[in-house]
Amino acid sequence: MLANTPSAQLEDSGFIFDEIATIHNFPKELDEYVRRMNTMDDNTLREFQYTPSQIDAIRNYDGSDKALSRAATTVSTGLTIDYCTYNASTNRTSSRVRFNFAWNGQLVIKLKDMMTVGWDG
Repeated sequence: MLANTPSAQLEDSGFIFDEIATIHNFPKELDEYVRRMNTMDDNTLREFQYTPSQIDAIRNYDGSDKALSRAATTVSTGLTIDYCTYNASTNRTSSRVRFNFAWNGQLVIKLKDMMTVGWDG
């Protein structure tokens, strides 16, 4: 788990002080977040896109790693290459990659969603 990584190693990986503090404090923040979710009614949790099994896990949360895993936000992803052509005169390939994702639940730390695609060949 990244939260158990020593600060010096995280610094060597390019993380700055504030990011390291967030990483080390994340398990506690996540625990508190699930406990706050448990104070909300089921309709609100459904509006936040939690699944029935996640809501059940939130209602029965006991602080264990297993319970936390069951309550955690999940993401479903898909990738489609719907256009790919090679131009021999320019020796270039053009492609269009479509990526979609859907979150179930709310994230503890909210950042902009980003996706990158590497292509080799």
